Amino acid sequence: MTVLITTGTMLLSSPFVRSLVLAGVISSAGPALLIGGLLGSLLLLGYTPGLGELGLWAHHQILTFLTTFGNGRPWEGVIAICLACGSVGLMFEVYVYSQYHRPS
Repeated sequence: MTVLITTGTMLLSSPFVRSLVLAGVISSAGPALLIGGLLGSLLLLGYTPGLGELGLWAHHQILTFLTTFGNGRPWEGVIAICLACGSVGLMFEVYVYSQYHRPS
């Protein structure tokens, strides 16, 4: 069943909304997974003999960078970056949808 909602000149259908939700989730989850993987890898690198100091230093630098965006808290920095990337992903999805579904 396809639900159609008209808003001015744009037609919202359930496949469009589904695509929009999927784009938002993927665009938001990507940076979180990237940052988490990077921090985890650097933390493990900190336990490697000979590279311990480098790994812990890089881990600290990334946390300092995230603290800048997070108002003093690294987790808020991750959330701010994820929300920004998710918003860009949603805007791109709306743009692509509008380009491919123009009325003739």
